[in-house]
Order: sequence, then C-alpha cells, then structure tokens
Amino acid sequence: MTSITNKQQLLQLIEKHRQGTTTEAEEALLTQWFDQVPTLEAITFTSEEEKEDIRSNMRDAIFQKIGEGREKQPAIVQPLRSRKRWTVGIAAAALLCISLLGYFFFAKEPQPVLLTITAPAGIQKLPVMLPDSSVVWLAGGSSLRYPEQFPAGSRKVRLDGVAFFSVHHDEKAPFTVTTPEALSVRVLGTSFVVDVRKNTQRIKVSVITGRVQVEEDKKGLSVLLPGEKLSYSCRSHTFEKSKYLPEEVSEWKNNGTIYLNNVSLNELSVILQTIYRLRLVYDPGQMIQYRFSMSFSRELTGDQVLDMLRVTSGLHFDKKGNEVGVTEQ
Repeated sequence: MTSITNKQQLLQLIEKHRQGTTTEAEEALLTQWFDQVPTLEAITFTSEEEKEDIRSNMRDAIFQKIGEGREKQPAIVQPLRSRKRWTVGIAAAALLCISLLGYFFFAKEPQPVLLTITAPAGIQKLPVMLPDSSVVWLAGGSSLRYPEQFPAGSRKVRLDGVAFFSVHHDEKAPFTVTTPEALSVRVLGTSFVVDVRKNTQRIKVSVITGRVQVEEDKKGLSVLLPGEKLSYSCRSHTFEKSKYLPEEVSEWKNNGTIYLNNVSLNELSVILQTIYRLRLVYDPGQMIQYRFSMSFSRELTGDQVLDMLRVTSGLHFDKKGNEVGVTEQ
C-alpha cells in the first residue's frame, strides 16, 4: 500500500494503530494522511504547535467517533500567557476540521461505475456477462443497468424489458433484480425469466431452476420454485401464483444461438461489443444502407463471426486487436 485511497483502508489502519500493530510504513501512511487533510489548509494557525494540537484533537475525535477509542495523549502544555487565548480557537477549529473531514472523505467515496446495455430491437436474445460471471440474456429492446464491479455482499441490477437470468451461486452476496415498478426478485443462485416490459400493467416472473423470492418495496410477496410463475398487477398491487406451461419458457432454455433480424450496423456493433468486446469503426453515412439477418452460435469466437459477416455482407472487416475497421470492398 503506497497511499490511503478509501474509507476501508483508513479504518483498517486506525484499528491497527489502536492495537499497536502498525508497521513503520503503515504508521507513516496514517500520519501522511492526516498531514494532507485539505481542511487544515483553509485555517490560519498562530504556530506549528497550534496546528499539531489540532491534528491531535482530530485524531482523538475520529477514534472516538468510530467507537474504537484510545487513550488520549498528554496535552501539550502551552505557556500560560498564550494558552487561554487560543484554546477556544483550537476547539472550534478542531470541530470544524472534523466536520469537514467527515464530509470530504467519508461522504465522498468513489461511486461505482454503472453500465447500461440495451439489446437492439432486431435481436432475439443478447447475452450479457456480469462481473460475477452470471449471464443475462436480454430480449430485443430490453435494457439492463448494473455496476462495473459488484460491491462486497451485494449484487443488484435493474431491468427494463424481458430477460433470462442464469445467476452464479454466492451465499454471501444475494442477487437482486429491481424493476421500474418497485418490484424486485431476490435469489442466491438460480435461473429465471423476468418480464417487465415498458408501459405494461403486469410483471411476470417464471422460475426454471432454483428458488426465487419476489418482493414489493422490500416486503416479501411469495417464494417461487421451479415450474412456478408469478403475475403481478402494477395497478392493483396484487399477484397471482400458478404453474407455467413448458412452451412459455422453452425459448430461454436453449440460449446457445443468437438470432439477428434486419439489424443495422450500429445495432450489430452493440452486439459484438457486448459479446466479444469488439469495437466496430466505420463511416455511418456510408454504411447506413446495410442490414444483417443471420444466426450464429454463442460458442463461436469473434473471429469466426467476423468471417461469417464478410461472406454474408460483402463488407471488409479489418481486425486489429479489439478494434475492427468496416469498409466496402
């Protein structure tokens, strides 16, 4: 560790400091962090002793604030003639620093980067690999929003549309699908279909394997087992639970094939970027007339799919790393 970059690292070092187990390097990091607190630069000090006393007060207050406590160091005894004059200033400045410090560091932790994937309308199913290796198959026109990295102990995504979820099992991190209608689906590891199309009056959840809990505003509605479905009315906030017919979920059980139906090059670029991390580079004006209708196995490599596109479209695909230039031959 060369610097303290987040709250967790800071608290770990404070705890080790309290226990007296910090190394010299860790102690130096902790001291450096306090020395670089930006709120101190906004305060005028009468002396270096005053500045150090404020830092000491800040350290003690932070230890106490997080409930870790420690024995206070003996106060620095100042000459009688000056001590009374600026003791009040130290207390006020220390309180100001602690307040600003809490806002600056604890309230401004880096926010997770959120990604949004929208399946082109011309595709039947678009596979999306999540950070935990779970796979989501989005129906055409559906959108999925999720963090670039899941935080510890939680996996939460937001769906607008229709999707099949194959969730990687993790007992320590429940997986939750939220919807625009305050309905959510909570699982540990299973496969299921959620249908929450735009402007719909009903949300449907069908379980293929595993166990699913459906909630409304964090209040449990029902637990679904394989072969069961729940239909929720967005208008009346009521639901019905029943068995589904095999044909209702049969299309989601075979997710090995991707079907394209008259998709544009722009839509195709979204598909190849999502599945193979390939970025298409082309002149939109020149390629506006090209449409693609084909199917290919998810097991194919990106190079194999590009070969198919060369043959079926007559376009030239020049791949260099993850960038693919598309031109007319």
